[in-house]
Amino acid sequence: MGDFGGFVEHPEYGLCGITCAHVVLDDTKFNLFKEKTTQTEEDFDVMIYQPKLNEGRQGPDYEVGKLKQATYTDGGNDKPGVDLALFKIEKRAPTNGGFPNSRISSFKAGLVWGKRGIPSRCKDVQKFGQVTRNTHGVIQFDNSVVREIQFFDNLKHDKPTLYKQYHIKSKNKKGFCKEGDSGALVFMKDNTGGESDLRCIGMVVGTFIHDHAGIVTPITAILDELKVQQLKSFIINDKFDQIYKLYNKTNERVDKIYRRCSKKDHCRSDS
Repeated sequence: MGDFGGFVEHPEYGLCGITCAHVVLDDTKFNLFKEKTTQTEEDFDVMIYQPKLNEGRQGPDYEVGKLKQATYTDGGNDKPGVDLALFKIEKRAPTNGGFPNSRISSFKAGLVWGKRGIPSRCKDVQKFGQVTRNTHGVIQFDNSVVREIQFFDNLKHDKPTLYKQYHIKSKNKKGFCKEGDSGALVFMKDNTGGESDLRCIGMVVGTFIHDHAGIVTPITAILDELKVQQLKSFIINDKFDQIYKLYNKTNERVDKIYRRCSKKDHCRSDS
């Protein structure tokens, strides 16, 4: 189980979703694939289904699309490790940047912050995951520089270490994330823009068992791997929705006025 939290406009496949490779590949396929670093659709036949908490549902009604590409690199030499899967959105395409039943702000613009863009004065982050839902945490700094750590998944000892990952500590006892939240995007508020727009800083790839702190892959490393500049923007969709709602309201008002005028004319003709 895991989360499908992000979307991109891929130069080859069009609208796609991203998550962790270990979320969509079983252990056997994952162990075989990681030896090759990167694989494409021809190397496996995996259908992606929309996840839902506590329900292992599968079937044509919940199909999203096929896995197109998977990448696992441990990183090092100043490069973050990446555990990444890319799947094409063929059904159930997203229409906005909202989160289900959550207080988290909508992620409309698809904008991101790399390591250098993360402000040290504002360390609060938030995420919406499949298991722990909306949680808040604090990204760790060494002085004024974002702390980067290496991560080894203690639950699966055959997994390589991921280098240069972000370390997110929870702001409460609930924990920032747990097993099953992998793939969830992590955000910070950009208070310089209108309505405190969100900026994505990374994707959950793992957790520490003892305190449920989050291990997060920098989003810029993921985008570099995919050769795209930002995540999917839903601003145009939102504007069309606003125009459509305004159009409907205008039509309703016109209909009311028309009915009133017709009623008056009818009364006049009777008299």
